[in-house]
Amino acid sequence: MSERIKITCLFCDCSFYHDEYDEDSEDDICACDNLKIKMIKKENSRYSHYLGVEYSRERPEIKIIKIA
Repeated sequence: MSERIKITCLFCDCSFYHDEYDEDSEDDICACDNLKIKMIKKENSRYSHYLGVEYSRERPEIKIIKIA
Protein backbone atom coordinates (compact mmCIF):
# COMPACT_ATOMS: atom_id res chain seq x y z
CA MET A 1 0.00 0.00 0.00
CA SER A 2 1.50 3.35 -1.01
CA GLU A 3 1.07 6.71 0.65
CA ARG A 4 0.49 10.29 -0.41
CA ILE A 5 1.32 13.25 1.84
CA LYS A 6 -1.16 16.16 1.77
CA ILE A 7 -0.08 19.56 3.13
CA THR A 8 -2.94 22.04 3.67
CA CYS A 9 -2.89 25.72 4.66
CA LEU A 10 -5.49 26.28 7.37
CA PHE A 11 -6.02 29.93 6.31
CA CYS A 12 -6.81 29.57 2.58
CA ASP A 13 -7.44 25.79 2.38
CA CYS A 14 -4.83 25.44 -0.40
CA SER A 15 -3.41 21.90 -0.60
CA PHE A 16 -0.13 20.50 -1.90
CA TYR A 17 0.77 16.85 -2.47
CA HIS A 18 4.32 15.55 -2.11
CA ASP A 19 4.21 13.44 -5.26
CA GLU A 20 3.55 16.50 -7.46
CA TYR A 21 7.12 17.70 -6.89
CA ASP A 22 10.48 16.44 -8.05
CA GLU A 23 14.05 17.69 -7.66
CA ASP A 24 13.63 20.23 -10.48
CA SER A 25 10.36 21.73 -9.21
CA GLU A 26 10.07 25.47 -8.57
CA ASP A 27 9.17 26.78 -5.12
CA ASP A 28 5.41 27.01 -4.54
CA ILE A 29 3.36 29.36 -2.33
CA CYS A 30 -0.25 29.09 -1.16
CA ALA A 31 -2.85 31.74 -2.03
CA CYS A 32 -2.50 33.65 1.26
CA ASP A 33 1.34 33.46 1.42
CA ASN A 34 1.29 31.48 4.68
CA LEU A 35 2.91 28.32 3.23
CA LYS A 36 5.97 27.96 1.05
CA ILE A 37 6.91 24.61 -0.47
CA LYS A 38 10.52 24.32 -1.60
CA MET A 39 12.89 21.67 -2.82
CA ILE A 40 16.01 21.13 -0.74
CA LYS A 41 18.76 19.39 -2.70
CA LYS A 42 21.29 17.28 -0.79
CA GLU A 43 24.50 15.67 -1.91
CA ASN A 44 25.91 12.55 -0.25
CA SER A 45 22.50 11.66 1.13
CA ARG A 46 20.17 8.71 0.71
CA TYR A 47 17.78 11.03 -1.18
CA SER A 48 18.88 13.61 -3.74
CA HIS A 49 16.22 16.09 -2.59
CA TYR A 50 13.71 16.76 0.17
CA LEU A 51 10.43 18.64 0.22
CA GLY A 52 10.67 21.59 2.61
CA VAL A 53 7.65 23.31 4.14
CA GLU A 54 7.88 26.78 5.67
CA TYR A 55 5.02 28.72 7.22
CA SER A 56 4.75 32.32 8.36
CA ARG A 57 1.63 32.46 10.56
CA GLU A 58 -0.06 29.11 11.07
CA ARG A 59 1.37 25.60 11.00
CA PRO A 60 -0.10 23.56 8.12
CA GLU A 61 -2.13 20.41 8.51
CA ILE A 62 -0.17 17.42 7.23
CA LYS A 63 -1.97 14.15 6.51
CA ILE A 64 -0.75 10.82 5.19
CA ILE A 65 -3.29 9.34 2.79
CA LYS A 66 -3.18 5.58 2.23
CA ILE A 67 -3.64 4.54 -1.41
CA ALA A 68 -4.89 1.01 -2.04
